[in-house]
Amino acid sequence: MAKIWMVAGSLGLALVIAAGPAWAEVIAYPKKGQTQEQFQKDQFECHQWAKGQTGVDPTKPQQSAAAPPPQQGGP
Repeated sequence: MAKIWMVAGSLGLALVIAAGPAWAEVIAYPKKGQTQEQFQKDQFECHQWAKGQTGVDPTKPQQSAAAPPPQQGGP
C-alpha cells in the first residue's frame, strides 16, 4: 500500500513540475474605463522595461541551456 502512495505522489509531483511554466503566464486586462490604445501603450512600455531589466525578450525564442554545442571539425 505504501508503494502505491509513493508512486501516486511521484506522479503528482511530476505533473506539478511539468505544468509549472504554464502557471507563469501573465494575463492583463485594461483598467476600468481605460481605452484599448492606452492599454496597449502601457503593455508595450511594461514589456520594454522588463526586457531592459532582464535582458530577455519573451517574444523571441530562447535557446535551451541543455542544448549541446555545435560539432567542430569532421570525422
